[in-house]
Amino acid sequence: MQHTFIEQGYVILKQAVPVDAALKEMCQHFPKGAANPVQDFGSGGAAIFPSTPALNEISVHPTILKAVREIIGDDIRLRQSVPWAKYGVPSSDKSSNSDQRIHMDYGNNQWSMPEAGSPQAVAVIVYYSETKTTGGATAIVPRRGQDDPVYQWPALANMPGIGGIPFVNDREHAEMNFEGRAADIRQQCYAREIMPVFEPGDVLLYGLDTWHRGTPVLPGHVRYTHNLMWSTPSSDVQQWNRGFLQKMYYGDFEKFISGLEPHQLQTLGFPSPTNSRWLSKSFVTGIKARYEWAGFNCMEYVHSGRALPPPVPTLWHWAHLKLESTDNSSDFREQIFSKVREKGMAISMKHNWRYVFETVTPYYIEAECRFFTDGKQCVVDINQLSGDRFEWAAIASHIRGETYRGWRPSLYQVKPLRADKRLEALIHPWMEEKLFDLIGPDVSPVKLLSLLNDASFNIKRCTLRALYRCDIPFDISVVEPFTRGATTFLEKRIQHWANKIVRKGASVAHL
Repeated sequence: MQHTFIEQGYVILKQAVPVDAALKEMCQHFPKGAANPVQDFGSGGAAIFPSTPALNEISVHPTILKAVREIIGDDIRLRQSVPWAKYGVPSSDKSSNSDQRIHMDYGNNQWSMPEAGSPQAVAVIVYYSETKTTGGATAIVPRRGQDDPVYQWPALANMPGIGGIPFVNDREHAEMNFEGRAADIRQQCYAREIMPVFEPGDVLLYGLDTWHRGTPVLPGHVRYTHNLMWSTPSSDVQQWNRGFLQKMYYGDFEKFISGLEPHQLQTLGFPSPTNSRWLSKSFVTGIKARYEWAGFNCMEYVHSGRALPPPVPTLWHWAHLKLESTDNSSDFREQIFSKVREKGMAISMKHNWRYVFETVTPYYIEAECRFFTDGKQCVVDINQLSGDRFEWAAIASHIRGETYRGWRPSLYQVKPLRADKRLEALIHPWMEEKLFDLIGPDVSPVKLLSLLNDASFNIKRCTLRALYRCDIPFDISVVEPFTRGATTFLEKRIQHWANKIVRKGASVAHL
């Protein structure tokens, strides 16, 4: 596709994308009976990305992205996404785009002039209307080889708005500003232009140095299209849209991007899965805080890349559980994670190649897992941070693929806990889940509530579970702050028990 694009200056993909839903939204944004339709190019600021759902999907449609990547490479950025309604109404204004002047798009999209060679940007028009019915098809001047006179320097500069020539959009008024050789080149372009018949779902891809223009829409009709542009990150092509992130704060855009595939998200400027920023704990924490609530899976996104683990730090002190493999690092990681999940442990990413394993069943266990490479193989260091050491020994054996033959002392007798006992002595970070069943409903909530102050997340989890068994009335407004804002494993367990307390409907009483 790149060869065809370079040789003739454009490519047309027939029936490439479904557009029925997008067309319905276009008719809502730009009704056919609009009193004062936009006559200049663009949409007057209406419906630009991010917009309504179906139009947003066009901006990241996999078929279009695949075609653009085939032309300019895998690493691309969306620079423009503007739905455009062109109305068949008469106008004598010099800024009218009804019968456009012949032009190239580099003029208001990049700092420099186009150069021969590999393209760094692709402009795209997605058609929502059948131009045989509406008119308004895009006229194109096909390139005739490398020596085509209308595509030679300085012919590329013979445009309104370039080199001091006044900018005029309308064809008739624009051509009044040219004479001599420049006028002759432009008239050759008009004589050579072709006007394909576009149908809904057709996609036109063309270069910023391709001669083209808009043609009149038939009276009483509206031609709907979607104008987009992608470039390589290092090109001097600039953002034509207003900043995408202006639509943050309100939830819809966050939910939209959280549901995108990595190859789509990167086109909007999101760091690629192999970007070194994912090795920063603070960066990962920040991304989770902003998007995890909307459905973004940080770990899944990063794992879609094939980055290598960092090298082993100098003088690294290894934990007792050390594993090595010459397998692919990502495959070896998934082998370990599979064994960890078999033991019911949750896995969270602190940053790329550093993880925390946690469980509360039957005991609370917290372990840190870090991946390194020594140049020949992947080396994994797994260290228990907190929890019951006997349970961790069984889990560690399972990760190694061994059978655990250890033992566990019997520490507890199952009998109710009297209300006058010191409950805080029982609640500790590695307590066994079944101990909560010993807590009687007559335990005073005063002792439990006092444990929520300045305690670790796991102590708060234990305390809230104990409060759930308490039948003595207390002020549940103390618990309500824990019912929201959870992101980590323990915060979600805290939220789980806080919500159960609220649903239980403990009576409100000031203690």
